[in-house]
Amino acid sequence: MSERGWLMAALAVLSLSAPVTLQAQQLAAALTEEAMAALVEVHIEISAASEEMSAAIAAIHEAQAKEEAKDEYEQKTAEIFGRSGMTAEEYQRWLYVVSTDGEKRALFDRLLAEATTGQTIQIR
Repeated sequence: MSERGWLMAALAVLSLSAPVTLQAQQLAAALTEEAMAALVEVHIEISAASEEMSAAIAAIHEAQAKEEAKDEYEQKTAEIFGRSGMTAEEYQRWLYVVSTDGEKRALFDRLLAEATTGQTIQIR
């Protein structure tokens, strides 16, 4: 590929990634500290339900019983999302923001540490 071809290819890739980056920045800005505290609470509940399901599946040998454990997990997560007012899609989107934004990750980690050590989450 010629030098101009490489340049055009690079510009094409950059133009495709710009909207994704802008969207991620907008999502990060929308994830306030209060919203992050709610995310942390949901994350703790979802993680506990997931660990419970994994332990149940590891102890079960029948395929039907494993499916029932998975169904129970799905029911629990639906209840968690219903109580929180957050959808599964929003939860995944917020986790993506946390995983791609250093400041949001630091805040998430701090709030998670506070919540899991029994401290009251401190909104600053």
